[in-house]
Amino acid sequence: MNPGTGMVNTPAPVCILDPDAAVRDSLVYLLERQSCPVKAFDDAGSFLDELDLGMEPACLVLDWGLPQPGCPALLAELARRGCKFPFIATANQSDIPTAVAAMRSGAMDFIEKPFVSRLLVDRIRSLLHKPASRP
Repeated sequence: MNPGTGMVNTPAPVCILDPDAAVRDSLVYLLERQSCPVKAFDDAGSFLDELDLGMEPACLVLDWGLPQPGCPALLAELARRGCKFPFIATANQSDIPTAVAAMRSGAMDFIEKPFVSRLLVDRIRSLLHKPASRP
């Protein structure tokens, strides 16, 4: 564990998958300040390419409004590949059916944007302290 941050020392990065550059940059800055390795992606294709190169994320922060092919298709591909890392779903606009869909798809948490930075860090910290488990 990193002193003073509560983050787990791991070479595996927290991955951010969000099409909004401002959100990605903000989350990268926030997590790097917590001494947490982080990688950011703007689309599913680039994220999957990194997985093909052997990257093993500690967890994923996934924008549920990801453009096509979209989150359900990405999650289906991850399941097909046997990927079992936890993820947190985020969304600009959410309603109960959206949150339920994300949770049923295996999200460990669902956070509506704009979110409080401390809340997201706490949720990531919680995931990093748990063994990976996704249905």
